[in-house]
Formats: sequence, C-alpha cells, structure tokens
Amino acid sequence: MSAYEITLPDIGLVKVTKKRGQSSLRIRLNPKGDVLVSAPWSLPKIAIEKYLNTKKTWIIENRPDYDFRVFDGLKFGESLILLIHENAIKNRSKLQSNNLHVFIKGRFDIQNKLQKDYIEKQMLNALKLEAEVVLLPKLNQLAKTTGHSFNQAYVKNLKSRWGSCDRYKNIILNVFLLQLPQELQDYVVMHELAHTKHMDHSKKFWDHLSKYVPQYKRLRKELKVHQPRLEERI
Repeated sequence: MSAYEITLPDIGLVKVTKKRGQSSLRIRLNPKGDVLVSAPWSLPKIAIEKYLNTKKTWIIENRPDYDFRVFDGLKFGESLILLIHENAIKNRSKLQSNNLHVFIKGRFDIQNKLQKDYIEKQMLNALKLEAEVVLLPKLNQLAKTTGHSFNQAYVKNLKSRWGSCDRYKNIILNVFLLQLPQELQDYVVMHELAHTKHMDHSKKFWDHLSKYVPQYKRLRKELKVHQPRLEERI
C-alpha cells in the first residue's frame, strides 16, 4: 500500500491510497469533508486526477456541512494562535512560541480552498507538536497518580476516535483532544489508562473507571457533542 496527497482546483486536498489487489477506484468524503480516494496499485496519478475532475460537482454538493473558517488571530488547540502573513515569496510556516506564523504567497483569500488547505495542514502540524508537550505529560502524570502503567504512548490525528489502547498497552491520544475542555481531556486519558486493566467495555471496565472518574457517565455524554476536528478555541 502507498499513500500520497494531491491538490486540485475547486476540490482542494485529496488523500490517495493505492492498494494491491484492488480492481476499481473508490471515492468517499469523511465527516470533515476531506476527499479520500482508494485506487488500484497500477492506476497512474493522471488517471486519478481526471476521474476526480469528473466528480467535482458531486464532491462539492455532498461535502458535509463543516465550514471551518481560518483567519488571522485565530486561537486553536490549547494555546496556539494563527498569524497569517500575505505576499510571501512562497508558502511556508514557522512555529514560534505559541504563535503559528503562516506565510501565504500573494494575497490571502478566505474563499481560496488551496490556501485554506495549506493553512489547515500547518495548523495540524502545530497541534501535534503541542499535543506531545501537553497530552503525553498529562498521561504520564495520571498513570503515576492512579497506579496504572502503559508501554508506549503517541499522539496522532485520528478521524473518529479520541484515543485507543491496544493489547500491548500502547496508548494513542488524538491531537484534537486539545480542542476539548480540561475535564474532558482528563476523562479520555483516564479512559485509555483504564483499558490497560480491562480491554473491553465490560461492566468491570466501567466499574474500574468509576473509581477514578465518578462522573464518567456525564462526561461520556458531553464528549459525544464534540467531534475530532479543527475548531476555533472560545
């Protein structure tokens, strides 16, 4: 399997995955509106782009109603601020303290999807760096104070889950946890630590979790209101 990204006018960023043994080209939209393409191993890039252009109208009409607006001064994550600089020689970015400086070639146009996709990509990179600094120490501290142990821990950009723990006690935390209130962050981290004791969601798991998060039912319900995606921090 191989994966790469292409950028097309009016469509924006497209994530392509090529698989051996696949006989047809498939296209889908995730909840954020990203275009995801699964293609046969031998299908050339130019053929994929041609197919996408024939599906342009369908993509635009069927994208989920998720209109994340990027602007200069946007606050996101735990403490990050987006600063947009226009008329740069080329697109580039620089993370300085809590400020993400994104330099845009030419004038910034809020309707320009190519610019928006580039800025969001830089925001995700900055969010991942912040997550490593914020979430991993939080995980270590909670594990220490509650007597839990795990093998390795990572932060990743997950599409639909806030975290995971495998049977080897490796824990993954979603970078978008930084978009949540502290109480919900702590709940998700403790939830994954509880999985180091009970892998499933059995009564034993919930009984174990309730020892450390007595209000887990309320927090679990509140968490369902949120989605793992970029949003402005209020």
